[in-house]
Amino acid sequence: MDLPKPITFEVEENINLPATKPSYFCSEEVRSVVLQFVQQYYQVFESSNRSALQAAYTEDALFSLSSYIPENAISGRSGKWIEYDNRNMKKVSDSEKRQKLLYKGREDIIKVLCKMPSLTHDPNSFVIDIPFAKPCLMHVVVTGIFKHIGDKHPATRNFMKSLIIVPVGSGFCIANEEFFVNVATTEQIRKAFKEPVSGSEPSTSGASSSSDPMASLDPAKVELVKSFSVNTKMLPQYCIMCLENNNWNFQKAGEMFLNLQAENKIPPEYFVTVA
Repeated sequence: MDLPKPITFEVEENINLPATKPSYFCSEEVRSVVLQFVQQYYQVFESSNRSALQAAYTEDALFSLSSYIPENAISGRSGKWIEYDNRNMKKVSDSEKRQKLLYKGREDIIKVLCKMPSLTHDPNSFVIDIPFAKPCLMHVVVTGIFKHIGDKHPATRNFMKSLIIVPVGSGFCIANEEFFVNVATTEQIRKAFKEPVSGSEPSTSGASSSSDPMASLDPAKVELVKSFSVNTKMLPQYCIMCLENNNWNFQKAGEMFLNLQAENKIPPEYFVTVA
């Protein structure tokens, strides 16, 4: 039987394809905004006050967590948290459970984030892509490596966050987040947490767990900082600065904050959202 002639293309044999790039930003302005947003987000996430991330989400934001991790790869008590809220469509067929695992509103989202164990991320592993950006909406995809803190043999995981970010007031907030976790490859594990955090892009150097500004505070002061952060929407380290300047008097620190805010003397980078 005669076979049809194969389809071919008239191209040169040796073609130099464009070099791949680790991250894609559609503009310099977008790059600056997103890098600062991601840096601040992980700085707060790895602190002891994740509740301050309320300011990073819209009031009616949506959040879902899904993963694919073989059972023999789930080790340690903290490693099992992923399965509790796993919305992987191949594992969850019940429509009611799927709806239940789609968290709606910033309060429910923060509860989920606060249930997660202590995690540390490798900023040098981060790849940030922004396939779409308009003044009214940005789609940001963040991939990287994290591991658990506290386990005797902490597991290294690969993650991907797909974020829909919208402008709110003078800053930006997450309107939709899909968080996916899977097993890191052998190569990723070999490279993870080996290099010091550099200043090169897209590293978010402020996201290291060692940067927790409340690590040296006593429990009473930690609670003051948490409350002050929730009320002012400021990052923990700047709440500490304000409280220390007022001898840890919550009321006086609040009055100082309101006065400085009224005079527009508080830099936008002091807040969780990005100006």
